[in-house]
Amino acid sequence: MILRRIAQSIRSRDWFTFSIEFAIVVAGVFLGIQMANWNEARSDRALERVMLESLQRDFENIVRGDVERYERTIAAPDHLAALINAIRSGEEPARSIVWPGVEAALVAYAATPPSPTYGELLATGRLSRLTNASLRRALAEFDRSRLNEHGMLVFLVELSYGSPLYAHVDLDTSDIGLGFSGTYRWEGLTETLPYLQERILWTSALANWRRNSRQHAEQVLALIEGELK
Repeated sequence: MILRRIAQSIRSRDWFTFSIEFAIVVAGVFLGIQMANWNEARSDRALERVMLESLQRDFENIVRGDVERYERTIAAPDHLAALINAIRSGEEPARSIVWPGVEAALVAYAATPPSPTYGELLATGRLSRLTNASLRRALAEFDRSRLNEHGMLVFLVELSYGSPLYAHVDLDTSDIGLGFSGTYRWEGLTETLPYLQERILWTSALANWRRNSRQHAEQVLALIEGELK
């Protein structure tokens, strides 16, 4: 309707009316574009909040879940060091020293779990929807640390296959849980010293990666909580 009036104004050379009606058209187009942009921005903010809340759930589970396995991994190098020192001393210590060292020499506990939401954002190309660049970097650093940790864990599992410790340790297969129980022959453990010395190097590396992953996860969670305030 308004376009027809503009055409009539041009034919009748009513430039004043033409100018007013043309300005109305331009204003309407401008307001329409602005409204569309506003709706898109609001939709983007709503989507980002959904992603942040999903990431928050992931990282709360990562930081606060399965604490016992984390603590066992961090303590493993100290347990191994105590066993190695006891073997070098030539004196058999209490079982409370030997057995944690045996466990640390045979078991590698689960690595830090991934964030399913982060994996999905990467796979779908929606990571850029997170507007906080520091958060995107922290997520990437966490994932790199976690993958390095996982690689170290796989290596430790492979290293334990055929371990000389198995010739001197009898595991109680009826009591397998977080860790295990069984018996050992102290005299034979002295023969495993080279293996234990190699193992402590890699166990220490895994413990360091787990600490690193935990620190990155805590940083990610703090950034998310700051965004959701």
